[in-house]
This record gives sequence, structure tokens and C-alpha cells, in this order.
Amino acid sequence: MDKKELMDFLDFPIEWLDFDLYPDELFEEQMSQMLKDLSEEDKKDKLHLKKYGLGSEHYRYGAFWWVVKNIGYSAFDKLEAVIEKDIDEPMRWAAINELAKLRKQ
Repeated sequence: MDKKELMDFLDFPIEWLDFDLYPDELFEEQMSQMLKDLSEEDKKDKLHLKKYGLGSEHYRYGAFWWVVKNIGYSAFDKLEAVIEKDIDEPMRWAAINELAKLRKQ
């Protein structure tokens, strides 16, 4: 699975790529973690389940925090733009609220 396929699979808005917010290092970390969480025989079934609500938002929220920690304040406007497009409403609002707090610091 390449970066674009993983991002599609995990429902990342395309703007993550458009704004250079999903570097290879983050892709490699997330792909490694996803594969580590699954046993060999269950990968196909569990990957399918993760896509449909059993974890994909956790990868996107993890990517949000990775960008905050590794790219920093310079990416906040772009990060807010991609987060506003996220399909998971509770995760979206949590990330938007965290960005607002971080901007006040």
C-alpha cells in the first residue's frame, strides 16, 4: 500500500497531501503501527473494519498531533483547513478546539 492508498483507506481529506502535511516519515510510522496492530491472518478483515469506523479517525487524529509536534505553528492554518474537512465530527471538533488552545499559548 502506498501513501495515497493508505490515506484514502483511512479517509484522510486530499488536502493533507495538497498542503504537504503528510510527509513520508508520518506515512511510514502510521503504516508500521497499523500493520503491527494486526495479526497476519486477520489483516484483510481488520483493515476493512478499521476503514469503516473501528479506528481510522485515530490515525487522522494521530496525524494531527504529529504535525503539531513536528511541523509546528507554521502549519496551523493548513492543519485547520484539513481538519475542518474531516468526516468524523467528534474528532474534528476535538482537533479544532486543541488548535484554538494552542494558538492562545
